[in-house]
Amino acid sequence: MDRKGIIAVALSLVTLVAWMYYNSIEMKKGAEQRARVQAAAVEAAALIKAAEPAAPAAAQAPTAQAPVAAPSAEPAAPEKLESLGSASADYTFSNLGGGIAKATLKSHEAERGTKMTLNEFGSVPIGAVTE
Repeated sequence: MDRKGIIAVALSLVTLVAWMYYNSIEMKKGAEQRARVQAAAVEAAALIKAAEPAAPAAAQAPTAQAPVAAPSAEPAAPEKLESLGSASADYTFSNLGGGIAKATLKSHEAERGTKMTLNEFGSVPIGAVTE
């Protein structure tokens, strides 16, 4: 290998190691931030419980309560579909995740003479942003 090739490989390795180091630092920061948010949520729940007015002794009998579900990052909204067509395909977009719910290719035939449909039975839209 000539001198330029060796320099290119060495710079690539240095860049890879630097990126791995930087990425590990950022991952630690993210984990610490998630821990702080979770601790703040637990503290807020304890403060809310402490601020509730005291109930009479008869009402304080132990009762079975359903567990409270954690709030989701995304509000529950009904799925809204929008369609867009072109000369070669028809696309159906979904607002859940912002992806393509279904794509029908007009110039390609599937079995039994039907048009080929992509993601026809998929539960997640193509290219959707999910966690």
